Amino acid sequence: MEDPTQPSDTPHDSSEETEALAKLLRLAGPRLPVPAEREARLRVVSHGHWSASVRRARRLKWTMWTGASLAAAGLVLTVVILAGWRPFPILPGSAPRVATVLRVEGFGAGQAGAPAAGMILRPGAALATESGERIAFRMLDGATIRLDGDTRLHLISATALELSRGALYVDSGAPAPRQGLLEIRTPWGVVRDVGTQFQIRLVEDGIHLSVREGKARLEREGTAHEALSGTELILRSGAGVTTRPISRTGEDWEWIAGIAPPFELEGRPLGEYLDWVSQETGLAIRFEDAAEAGRARAIVLHGAIDTLSPRESLAAVLPTCGLTHSFEGDTLIIRPAAPGETP
Repeated sequence: MEDPTQPSDTPHDSSEETEALAKLLRLAGPRLPVPAEREARLRVVSHGHWSASVRRARRLKWTMWTGASLAAAGLVLTVVILAGWRPFPILPGSAPRVATVLRVEGFGAGQAGAPAAGMILRPGAALATESGERIAFRMLDGATIRLDGDTRLHLISATALELSRGALYVDSGAPAPRQGLLEIRTPWGVVRDVGTQFQIRLVEDGIHLSVREGKARLEREGTAHEALSGTELILRSGAGVTTRPISRTGEDWEWIAGIAPPFELEGRPLGEYLDWVSQETGLAIRFEDAAEAGRARAIVLHGAIDTLSPRESLAAVLPTCGLTHSFEGDTLIIRPAAPGETP
């Protein structure tokens, strides 16, 4: 027997409920229209909720994109740090070349991010050396730059470099065609090349600008200080600028010759080789017998000296020409070898 207390699911019961609901709606009569003012407020509120939801969606999208970008930037930064601030190919290959690496010293074979001879350097490249590492490279205009150990350098453009740590050497050649072309920015001012050979070394409280040949200029706080051949300009915090005479050779310049670009000896005359030795060492060249100088300088050389420094190569090259040498201060004296002195 069916329990009258339980609801029925039959179509008959459903029809009765529908009819009852309809009767109630008829008794209630038509609803009054919503006042225009209330409708307007409802529209404003609804639009506000919709706008807020759109903004939340946009913020979420921007946050996700920014997070991904920061993560990518962090990855690049991590890679650069792990690479030891070496030249890193983060710039497009179409960027203009500003320099080419000529020689490196002290970097481990296969070391990640390490520079190598022939590497192209582009604007924005960062170079770093640690103790025992050195780099030599040539700028587009022909000037050669060498970095000593424990140095940090940023290549801004083909005419501007930024040295933040360590030491570099510049050999820019003749002064007239290149006057004022290359500038080296440092924490202590801007050094301008006036066609010369000079060395910049940053110390804890200042800068040393040593000129082997020609002239260089240090510009700081609207004042220009010039350093001439054979002088060193010293600027120290709180002590102003001083100058002192220096030798064109010696211990302070030895690291430069050690990373000198190799000289291609084969088929070259002795005169060109001696000019290279003079340029790299700062030594003046003098033949003991001036009358024999022309003949000796025309001797054609053969072989290779790629593994020798300029000074070391003298003992290998001169004896093959029947010559020997000695030093008098900053001068290299060349004379005919006595019997038994040549190999």
